[in-house]
Amino acid sequence: MKIALTLSLLCFLTVICQAQVAEDNGSVNAVFPRAYAPSALTPGSLTTIFTSNHGYGGNMFDITPNMDLKITGLDINVDVAGSFAAIDVYYRVGTSVGYEYDATAWTLLVSGSGVSAGLDLPSFIDVSGNGLVFKAHQIYGIYVDLTSYPIQNLRYTNGGPNTYSNAELSLVTNSANGSPAFSTAFFPRIWNGTIYYDTHGGPTLTISDLYGGQVGTFTLTGGTPNTRAYLAYSLAGLGSTYVPFLNVILDIAKPEKAGPPVTTNPHGSAVWNLRIPPAASGRTVWFQAVQHALKTNVVRKTIL
Repeated sequence: MKIALTLSLLCFLTVICQAQVAEDNGSVNAVFPRAYAPSALTPGSLTTIFTSNHGYGGNMFDITPNMDLKITGLDINVDVAGSFAAIDVYYRVGTSVGYEYDATAWTLLVSGSGVSAGLDLPSFIDVSGNGLVFKAHQIYGIYVDLTSYPIQNLRYTNGGPNTYSNAELSLVTNSANGSPAFSTAFFPRIWNGTIYYDTHGGPTLTISDLYGGQVGTFTLTGGTPNTRAYLAYSLAGLGSTYVPFLNVILDIAKPEKAGPPVTTNPHGSAVWNLRIPPAASGRTVWFQAVQHALKTNVVRKTIL
């Protein structure tokens, strides 16, 4: 069942694409050859493992980006499938090793929550919109503290330290941690999880919590000033979809337009206030804002 936010399809992914451009004075149908579409933002991810043999209240590890990036989401390993899991994510400039008990050395990055998928399965937590750019070649300590412990345990694996890396990011596992935060540490332990990130510090989409039957707020910042902006959504998840009349490749599959286009203010910001259909509760939706040759991060939301 589709969410009835849509006014029209943005465009299907084809080599030669039939696009319908809705303007104030009507609709114009045109065929556009597919040209190279610049990618303003690159989403990525890095996964450790999901084969736990222990669990407690948290994990600490280190990351070193190879380029500037923003952390947008986490998969964690928590037990008790279907229960509500909540985390606080802390960071510090420099390694986490040696600072396991020092709360003053850490800064709260973001709090987030989601539904547990169950033991040794990835449970997604949306942490987008936190605003912090992790700078290239700088070591950062990360602490994932399960604030919903002991309803669940944050599952991890004995052993390490292990290093996991790709072209954008390197991660070194360090310790398991108890509850309350900064009270207990066991070294070495392997964090089970995935970090989702955007390797771009440009335009950003942030979204309020979304509830069926209520109005949600969608905010674009850092866009092109005084220019029309569009909000797209997908029920199909991540993908690659070329939109000819905007000359951009969206990072979601089968995108549709949510609400009317909005013209950004002189600072490059735009806001959509859209009512979420009651029947959408429980659905997971992927959102992305877009302007000509420009796009934001993808935000994944579960309608409450």
